[in-house]
Amino acid sequence: VAEKFGASSSASVSVLSFKRLYTELVNMYGAAGYTKLGKSGRAMILSSICQNLKSEFKILEKPARHKGFAGLVSDTIGEFKVHGVSPDMLKKLSASTGDDALCLKLHDLFLIYSEYERVLENRFEDADDETGILAGLIAENPDYFADSCIIFDGFSFFSPNQMDVINELLSQARDVYFTFTCNNTEPADEDDLFFMQKKTAGKIKSLAKRAGVRINEDIILTQCRKFDNFPEMKHFTECCEKETDTPIRLSVILIFPYLTILKMN
Repeated sequence: VAEKFGASSSASVSVLSFKRLYTELVNMYGAAGYTKLGKSGRAMILSSICQNLKSEFKILEKPARHKGFAGLVSDTIGEFKVHGVSPDMLKKLSASTGDDALCLKLHDLFLIYSEYERVLENRFEDADDETGILAGLIAENPDYFADSCIIFDGFSFFSPNQMDVINELLSQARDVYFTFTCNNTEPADEDDLFFMQKKTAGKIKSLAKRAGVRINEDIILTQCRKFDNFPEMKHFTECCEKETDTPIRLSVILIFPYLTILKMN
């Protein structure tokens, strides 16, 4: 990998996840220094909030009395954060939906979520906010990725917050590569076996176009190179194919040159 992409040595190659990249940048550049809040801490705070707000709920007052309610709300808010949903978005959606029950439920979730954010402000950092903070750290420290080559490998899709990170990386790194298991990256129907991968590839190409990043042609690998250094495994798969008279299907990898990362998964 180091030789292929021009790294001076293997020591200059880092294999990271989004979380590990966040930790690396925080250690290098620092952050607000707030107390990190995990799922248990979030559930405890939400339990208190739900008890204090239950008289204001329009539809969740009875469910709020149940023991596991705070845990369910905690998971819901975690999903909101991962997908970039803010309290204000819930408020607007509540006002615009024509479904009365949904409107009331969104209203109550807005009360809980907005109060939770108020409690956290300038005191705690929710663990599910890390990816959103990461995008800001990258934007504030462009030199970190200057002249770097990034390869994203093993993904089928990215959350909205992860797409924000990718958007920053596209404009800062020298090269960004993405690999997908699919037969092509043309738009496809939902019943297509590789619909999710193709949809994700389309979103990334759109990001690159908006950022003014050059997109090279897809590279489609049609030959298996997995066992080049493992002749025993190659022999084993060939024997299996002969015995069953069925080809063993191996992943087709697509690489987008000049759209780049190393194992963010």
